[in-house]
Amino acid sequence: MSKLLHKPFKAFTIYALIILACSIPVYYLVVDFIWLDELDEHNHIVKERIEYSFNNAQIEESELNSLLKNWDKLQPSTILTPSDLSVPKPDSTYTITKQNRYVEHNEIDRFRVLSSYININGKLYHLQIETNVEETDETMLAIAVVTLLFFALLVIGFILLNRQIAKQIWRPFRNTLEKLKSFDLTTQQTVSFDKTDIEEFAELNQSLQKLIDKNISVYSQQKTFIENASHELQTPLAVLKSKLNLLLCLRPLNYRINF
Repeated sequence: MSKLLHKPFKAFTIYALIILACSIPVYYLVVDFIWLDELDEHNHIVKERIEYSFNNAQIEESELNSLLKNWDKLQPSTILTPSDLSVPKPDSTYTITKQNRYVEHNEIDRFRVLSSYININGKLYHLQIETNVEETDETMLAIAVVTLLFFALLVIGFILLNRQIAKQIWRPFRNTLEKLKSFDLTTQQTVSFDKTDIEEFAELNQSLQKLIDKNISVYSQQKTFIENASHELQTPLAVLKSKLNLLLCLRPLNYRINF
């Protein structure tokens, strides 16, 4: 048999666990969205910087071709190639998964890609910028650990607060219960309950007070009735007893006379 306070505590704990468990994938989606949005902004800044640098440097065609040959070494994670289009296409952003060539061990990572077109010396060039987003997994692991840590702290806090609050809230109820245990109807002494500022316990005390007073009144009336009835029955019983005694005394005499 479990206590009343343990019932809502278990329900609150299970509810908090479900909410926190559901919050982990939500955290992942939110953080991933924010992270990708930041990477998109970063890629656009890189694009604007590259376009600005080329247009202000006024590089000749031969130097530009030389730069394009070594572009991958000068600007890793970016690809710049001449375009055959006369009108640039709108910028597009997407996510790809591939092997990360910038690490020693073979590792498959996600990359956020910006595909855009820039104008250099009056010619259109296709620019592709790739940014690694592997940090999201580490962030999600940290979020999961922190979430579980806070859940543990939440449960511990629930336990401590539940005990402290229960002692204060349920003290009037326990006082009422102790007085009910010590109540004896035969003494006909009423019970005086302690005052409380909790509405439910105040109503309970009032109802119990009325019930006890009513029972005491009914018991007193029944006791008075029984005492009066006993007193009233004593006179006819005494007369009846004397008549029986007289009959018992006259019976042998009558027997002798008749004989």
